[in-house]
Amino acid sequence: MQNNPILRGLDLPPVVANHTLPLDQQLRAEQQAAVANNVHAALNGKVGKGTAAALAATTMKAIHLRDHFSAMFWAVIAPINNVAIMEVSAAFDLLKKEPSLFRQQVKYNAKTAMQRIDKYDKAVCRTMAENLNGDRKQYWLDYTDEHYAALQHDLDIFRLTILQELTKYNEPHREIKCRLVASHALLNYAVGMVDMYFTKVREGWHTDLVADFRDARLSYVLFPWLQVVDAICISKKPVDIDNNPDVRLAFKIIEQRLIDTERIRDIGDAALELNPDVENEVYHNPMNTDSNFQQNLRKCMR
Repeated sequence: MQNNPILRGLDLPPVVANHTLPLDQQLRAEQQAAVANNVHAALNGKVGKGTAAALAATTMKAIHLRDHFSAMFWAVIAPINNVAIMEVSAAFDLLKKEPSLFRQQVKYNAKTAMQRIDKYDKAVCRTMAENLNGDRKQYWLDYTDEHYAALQHDLDIFRLTILQELTKYNEPHREIKCRLVASHALLNYAVGMVDMYFTKVREGWHTDLVADFRDARLSYVLFPWLQVVDAICISKKPVDIDNNPDVRLAFKIIEQRLIDTERIRDIGDAALELNPDVENEVYHNPMNTDSNFQQNLRKCMR
């Protein structure tokens, strides 16, 4: 009997094939040209003070919008990346204890994924340390720890529902397969959420965050990790995790928890209690940062 994959995505947000979403180059060029012309006219006395003031107000609004959505990215979207990374790391630790599986191409791809995670983590920590409002590295670590800890019960249930499906068919290495399936689902979801956030912000508020957070989209981790999952998570039995209602419900609950605003506020408050020196900026979140994540990731990639 032919081996079949036991997971194909749980109807998660679609992962775009391209590494980045396309920018609206024409719109951006027109906006830049209009701003340049207005500034030049104002400097040469060709427009009144009212026009110059309007230009300044428009510029400040754009800056505040970018700051707001940047902060929201760190508060809501980036922690989803962290949950996925923690699950991948746990699966990797379990996998490397099984020599019969952790070898050759599986070993290479798993190590590649972990190396890329390490570089991403270093870039995030460096970005937080260089925050415009002061060093936020420890706050970020506490925030993501609280975020992950608060999700443990739901993650345990999600993994248990997967394990029950695998146990029903007496799958070999089912503990490892369970961890791999769960980590892949969360990593794929994290990539899809970054895509969704970029699209919503650009379409709704004409603010483009792709240049700032392009490599927060963990497709470069997902690709080698998917090779690991596809190599191990196969079965000759009719295992069907995708259509298992318990698995789907457990994952739906995780989705709701990840974007629950009250939960996010509570986690932020708990992290602030551990970091009383960090100013609590209303809804902007203390992690409001400039757009230096991409530069920091390039440094870590060297």
